[in-house]
Amino acid sequence: MKRFWVVLALASGTSVGCGGGGGGGDTSGSSTIIPVVSAPATPSGLQAISRGSSRIDLTWQDLSSDEDGFEVDRSVDGATFVTLARTGANTTSHTDSGLPAVSRFYYRVRAFRSSDLSSYSLVTSAITGSRLWSQVSGSAPAARYLMSTGVYDPLGKRMIIFGGTWTFNDVWAFDLSLKTWAQLHPGGDNVLFPSRRHGHTTIYDVSGNRLIVFGGLDHATSSNLNDVWGFSLYSNTWTQLDPGGAGTSAPPPVRFSSAIHDPIGQRMLVFGGYATGATSGLASDVWAFSLSSNTWTKLSAGGCPARRSHTAVYDAAQNRMVVFGGLVSTGDTNDVWGFSLSANQWVLLAPPDNSATSPSFRRSHAAVFDAANQRMLVFGGSGGSTGLSSGDLWAFELGSGTPQWSILPVSSTTPVRESHAMIYDAANQRAVLFGGNIPSSPYVLGDTWILDI
Repeated sequence: MKRFWVVLALASGTSVGCGGGGGGGDTSGSSTIIPVVSAPATPSGLQAISRGSSRIDLTWQDLSSDEDGFEVDRSVDGATFVTLARTGANTTSHTDSGLPAVSRFYYRVRAFRSSDLSSYSLVTSAITGSRLWSQVSGSAPAARYLMSTGVYDPLGKRMIIFGGTWTFNDVWAFDLSLKTWAQLHPGGDNVLFPSRRHGHTTIYDVSGNRLIVFGGLDHATSSNLNDVWGFSLYSNTWTQLDPGGAGTSAPPPVRFSSAIHDPIGQRMLVFGGYATGATSGLASDVWAFSLSSNTWTKLSAGGCPARRSHTAVYDAAQNRMVVFGGLVSTGDTNDVWGFSLSANQWVLLAPPDNSATSPSFRRSHAAVFDAANQRMLVFGGSGGSTGLSSGDLWAFELGSGTPQWSILPVSSTTPVRESHAMIYDAANQRAVLFGGNIPSSPYVLGDTWILDI
C-alpha cells in the first residue's frame, strides 16, 4: 500500500495526549509520524474499439500496484454515466456486449482500493457497426429451396443441408472456418436412402452425431411422407429409422411441419404442417420420436392453432419449444407460442400483432435461437399484406420479464428471400443462410450469406 508520511516536530514542553483530561503526555522535545494513505493511481490510455454490430472492447493501462480492481462506467450521451462493471485487480480490459447496432457509447474507468477511489481516466467512445450481410464466393450446392432448416454440426463446425425443391436428396456441408461447401452424399434413386423430397424437417442429434430427417413431399409421387431417416456424420451413410406409412402409430404423412431436438428426453418433437390421409389439412398435433427406441408418442392434440410453414426453436433455459408465425386457417400470422416439454402444455407468448413493433404476418421464414442472449432470431419469409419476400431481421427477447420483439438493423445489402435454410453459429455470434426463392428472376437461389449478429 502506498503511503505518505507526515512528521510533526514538537517543541519542548508541548503536550500531546489522547482522550480528555489534562496532560499526561511527554513534554520533552519529540516528533510524531502520522501515515496518510493515498488513493490508487489513475488508469490511463483508455481505448474503446468496436467489434461488429453489438460489441465494444475496452483496454487501459494499470498504473497502480495495490488496487483491488477497476470500475468501468458507460454513458449514452457522454454526460450521465452508470457503472457497467467492477473488475478484479490487475485487469486491463473489459468487453461490453449485447449493444444495439450503429450506436455511440462513452466510457471511463477508475481504480479502487476498499473505499479509496482514483480519479477517472479520460473519457473515450466508440460506435457499434451496422450488421453487414457478406456473400460467400466459390462453388456451392445447386440452387434450391424448401430444403427445411439447416442444422448446425458442433463437432464439425459446419452447416448441413439435405434435399430441397425440386429433385434433390443429396447432403451438403458448409465449413464455417474455411467457408467452403463439400458434398457428403450424392443422393439418387435408391431404397437405401431417403427419396427426393422437399418440405421435410431436419434436426441434429447430438448424442449420435447424425442428421435426422422426417416427412416432406415426395418428388416422384407428389405424396406426403412420414418416414424417418438418420444420416451419420461419422460415416456419411443413411439408416432408415421408421418406414412410416398409413396405419402406423406415427404422425400422418405431412409436409411443411417443424421439428426440434430435445436433448434431455433424447427425442425429436414435430409440430403442425399440412397433413394428408385420415386427418387431412392443417395439423396441430405435437409428436415425439424417441431417438433411442425409434418409436412415436403423441404429446398434444391442440392448444396452439393448426399451421404450416412456421418455425420452431428449442429454448433450453425454459425447456420448451417456441413456435412463430406460419399459415393458419385465417391466413398468415405472427403469433408466438411456447410448448413446455415437461408439462406438455401450450402457452401464448405473443398474440397476433399487425403493428410496426412486431414482424409482419409471415410464413416460410427462418428462425434460430441465440442461447447466450436468450432470444429467437427471425429472418425473411413471405406473406402478410404484400405477399412478397422480406429481408428484415427480428429478435424475440425471452430472457426476463414480458417477451417482446425488437428489430435488428442490417445493412442495405440484404439477401431478401423465403424458404431458405439458416443456422446460428453461437461461437462466432453469426447467422449463416443458404438458398431459398424470390418472386422474380432468378426465382430459385443457390447463394450463401453470413451475418455477424
